[in-house]
Amino acid sequence: MNRLGHSQCGAALLTCTLLLVIVLLAMSASLRAARLHADISLAQADIQIARDAAEQALARGQRSLKQSVLAPPLEKSDNGTEPDGAKQANLALSRAGSAAQGADDRHHYRIDLLWAANGKRVSRITATGTGRRSTTHVSLQSDVEVTLCDGVSAPSAPSAPSVSSMLPMPSADVSPPCAVEIRQISWRELEGS
Repeated sequence: MNRLGHSQCGAALLTCTLLLVIVLLAMSASLRAARLHADISLAQADIQIARDAAEQALARGQRSLKQSVLAPPLEKSDNGTEPDGAKQANLALSRAGSAAQGADDRHHYRIDLLWAANGKRVSRITATGTGRRSTTHVSLQSDVEVTLCDGVSAPSAPSAPSVSSMLPMPSADVSPPCAVEIRQISWRELEGS
């Protein structure tokens, strides 16, 4: 009887050990899957933070572009005349862009003038945002058309009396306020990491 009891204990011990190993392997696999899922979720959240930062930089770039167009002339050439339009635009954009570059480490932008003609300019704003980890970057690019003040005509007089026509009118030698129109032509997300 002694012999029969020992063989049953050995079989039970072997079965329990085998089941314990299977349960440990299943737990290890589920922990790895949970950790991988958490890493993927953190990476997606980090990319979203970088994308939000890039969108903020893009908006700052558009505001800076509008301010640079409305800015007074920056310099005169050697002979005392105003510089040409493209040179003036590049000077204004470089001043606006360099002033905003160091504002925040998480996002920055760059404005490039693509062309300027007939009272219109097309500029490209490239904005980059960084996530919580310094290795996560998202870059957005927007092409923007700016219609300058030169193309703005004076408002026409209303045909019927209105509240605005009862207000005192400015003298004839005062020009209408400058209205710069900025229109986004295209938008794209560049490859990020």
